[in-house]
Amino acid sequence: MVSNLYNEWYSYLEPSLDSEEAAFFGSIRRNDTASVEHWGTSLERLSVFLARRSGRGVMVFIDGCEMPTTRTSEGNYAEIVRPPHSSDYGPD
Repeated sequence: MVSNLYNEWYSYLEPSLDSEEAAFFGSIRRNDTASVEHWGTSLERLSVFLARRSGRGVMVFIDGCEMPTTRTSEGNYAEIVRPPHSSDYGPD
């Protein structure tokens, strides 16, 4: 999801990035060499890049609906959030 955001903004931001920023941006955009630390700051840095380039304040919002539903099976999350049987939801 974050790599997709970086890809969407690449052509707009690329001319304003210095060499260190371009390397960081590229590692997130390509989803290949970014460290865990870089991933942790990637959305904050994207908002800084956008604010600097546009000359305006920027906030990046993440819509929870964008998260793939297949990830809910990790850690039994789906079973914690909802009962395992449809009958637990009440009458049809």
